[in-house]
Amino acid sequence: MGIIDAIIDKKITLWGLFLIILTLGGGAGAEPETNDPISQVLIDSISIENNNIFNPDSAKYDLWIFHLANRLHIRTKKYVIARELLLDKGEPFSRRLADESERNLRALPFLWNAQLNMVKGPSGENVLKVTTSDTWTLLGGMSINRSAGETVVHMRAEEQNLLGTGQYVSLHHYVRDTLEDYSQFSFLERRLFNSRMFLQVFYDGNPEIGQTSVSLGRPFFSLDSKYSAQLDYISWDRRDDYYESGYIIAQNKIEGNQLVFSGASRTG
Repeated sequence: MGIIDAIIDKKITLWGLFLIILTLGGGAGAEPETNDPISQVLIDSISIENNNIFNPDSAKYDLWIFHLANRLHIRTKKYVIARELLLDKGEPFSRRLADESERNLRALPFLWNAQLNMVKGPSGENVLKVTTSDTWTLLGGMSINRSAGETVVHMRAEEQNLLGTGQYVSLHHYVRDTLEDYSQFSFLERRLFNSRMFLQVFYDGNPEIGQTSVSLGRPFFSLDSKYSAQLDYISWDRRDDYYESGYIIAQNKIEGNQLVFSGASRTG
C-alpha cells in the first residue's frame, strides 16, 4: 500500500520542472556596484593562491605530522575557488562583492580562510588576488553501540572535498546482531557542471526507515540573487515490525513517492 505525500499535477512533467529550474539558474555572477569608491578600478586579471592546510614556513607547524597531513591532503582546485567569486575579469572592483565572495568561500566546509584584495601586478596591471587555506576533510572510523539487546557496529568514511573538486561523499555501513545489515550513501555536487545548480543524492538502506532522495536546485548564492528553486524526489520504502516476547509477529510495509517543487523570490 503506497502513501503519496504530495499531489502532483500530471500536466507538469519532471522535465518541465527541470527546465524551470534551469531558467532560474541563469547568470553566474552579480552586478557590480556603481557607487563603490573604487568601482572604476577594472580587474585586469585574477590570481588564485590555493594554500594547503598548514603553512610550511611557520615554525609552529614545522613538525613531521603537519608535513604529512599536507602531503596526504589534496588541495582545493583553483577552478572550484574561482566559481564562487562574484567578481570577474574585466569588471569594476567592488569591495562589497569581494567581502561577500570571502564569506561564501569561508562558508564552504573544506576551506579554513579566504581573502580577496586588489594588488598591482609586475606591469602595473590591476590583479584581484584570492588567497585561501584548506582544512582537513577526510573523516572516518568505527564505533560499537549496544541498545535494547542489539549490538550495532557502525563503520563510516566521509570526504567533504573529493579530490579537491568540492564534492561531498559519504558511506556508512551498519552491522547488526539479529536485524539486517544496511548501508547509507550520500553525494553532493555544489556546482553542477560549474553552474549555480546543486545536485544531492541520498540513499538509506535501513529496512525500517529506507529512503532514496534526489534534489536539484539553485540557492540564493549572493545578496543580489532574486530567485531560488529546488526540485526534490523522495522514495519511501519502510517497514514497521511488531514484536511479542522478542519475536516479530507482524509487519507493515509502507512504500510511496513524493515529488516536490519549491521556489522563492526576494526584492530589495
